Amino acid sequence: MALADITKKIIDDAESEAKQILISATKKKGDIDKQTTIFISEATEAANNKWKNLVLQAEEKQLANKKQEGRKKIESYKRQVLDEIFQQAQKELSGLRGEKRQHLIKEMLNQLPNNWSGYIKVAPADAKLVKELSNDKTNIKSISPAEELSGGFIASNDTSEYNFSFEHILTIVKNQQENLVAKILFKQK
Repeated sequence: MALADITKKIIDDAESEAKQILISATKKKGDIDKQTTIFISEATEAANNKWKNLVLQAEEKQLANKKQEGRKKIESYKRQVLDEIFQQAQKELSGLRGEKRQHLIKEMLNQLPNNWSGYIKVAPADAKLVKELSNDKTNIKSISPAEELSGGFIASNDTSEYNFSFEHILTIVKNQQENLVAKILFKQK
């Protein structure tokens, strides 16, 4: 083989190898382009999904907050209604007159133990009734007006206290009956 043939063979082999490298590079470029397109598509889809999830979570959180605000407003309204009912009951009890008030005070005095002895603080509106209606089974040492009472009285001695003030009675009724009133008014279970 002559030098010219060897040179031609080297050049042909080099050109053939260069063509193979170019073909291979072109295929790899196509594969890289496809992979890049797939990667970009998947990344875009993942980003869109993440964005949608974030938006959805934000909307769900906002909705939950609005629901919570609504529940708080409803509970506040219910509390106001219940308070108004018991305030009205307080007004009606304090507004009792005549025989109804006399009967109520008499019933309260009758609840004192037999032979009870002590002092009575009484609402100014009921002082005269308590004096008139106190019976022989009690020994009332003194009756003093208590401006802070809207009605009724507080009987006390060294060992005990009997609170028959309208305020105390309504507090007891409210504590015992508030849940029942709420169930009736708001049809709760």
